[in-house]
Amino acid sequence: YEKDGTMVSLKGAGTYKDFVNTAYPIDRNTLLYTSTDDKTQFHSQTNVFFPDDKTRTRTAYGFDYAATASSNPLMYSSLYREKKVSEEEWLQAIKEFKTMYNVPSEDTAPVPMQTSCLTGDWAGGVGVKCPTEEDFCEIDPKCSESPYKPEEPTLNAAKVSILVAGLLAGLFIMFYIFYHLQRTKRERQMKLRILYGIAQNITIAPTAGKLNAEDLLKEFQHIDKKKDGKISKDEMINWMEDGKLGDISDRDFNLMWSVMDIDGNGEVDFVEFSAYLSGSDEAFEQVFNEMEKMTKEEKMANASRRLSTILMTPEQIETLADGA
Repeated sequence: YEKDGTMVSLKGAGTYKDFVNTAYPIDRNTLLYTSTDDKTQFHSQTNVFFPDDKTRTRTAYGFDYAATASSNPLMYSSLYREKKVSEEEWLQAIKEFKTMYNVPSEDTAPVPMQTSCLTGDWAGGVGVKCPTEEDFCEIDPKCSESPYKPEEPTLNAAKVSILVAGLLAGLFIMFYIFYHLQRTKRERQMKLRILYGIAQNITIAPTAGKLNAEDLLKEFQHIDKKKDGKISKDEMINWMEDGKLGDISDRDFNLMWSVMDIDGNGEVDFVEFSAYLSGSDEAFEQVFNEMEKMTKEEKMANASRRLSTILMTPEQIETLADGA
């Protein structure tokens, strides 16, 4: 109730009517209880509970604030071990206590003490009554208004739903952008490999539009081993392996093929092959520039490989290498 880990109980009656009683939980089995009026006395109890056998050990001390240097401020100290009993056991113990100490009937309070408590005739003194439900409500959060107001939620269910939907949409957009960038990067890398392979057999141009169509057709026909006017997956794989274009994962090859095979029939004709290479001016320029930097010996090696597709004399090879 106090939101600070303590529990404040009702004030006592008679001598202790001005005392403030506070309990401090130490752990799940220990409770420190203090009672004081900050003027005359201070009382302390340490209660240790043992739930398994329903017992409690209680150590109590009382101190006198008015004690002088020559007097002992300790008013009392005590140690109790109490065990929870049933109502029948408790009534029997009271009966045995009365018998043992010869307690007169007129000095015995009725059990339960509700009657004398409500009339004010009990140990607290004449006219002092037991706490009522109204008294308990002064500190009981179940029937009183707590001074601690919970913070009002700043977001309702609708706003939370919109926020979550917005976050999910943002994550989806970020994922899509990342996926698109990665796919574009992989597509460009595959086009570069294809162009490098083509550049080994024909003279590459700085742009797709300047590439000689007849040379490109010859390269297409070189890849098309079955000579049926179409390139299959196996033919493309064999051409890439013969050209030593490096290891290509199935994932990257399938991505390249899905872009190249426009109609999705599993084969690529010359129109699809040409369309795949168009719009790749940046890749053409990169390959063209690298080919331009090649030495004459490297160009001669490339020209000699072209003999697999076209028939040339050694003089033609040297002329092609000089002009490549």
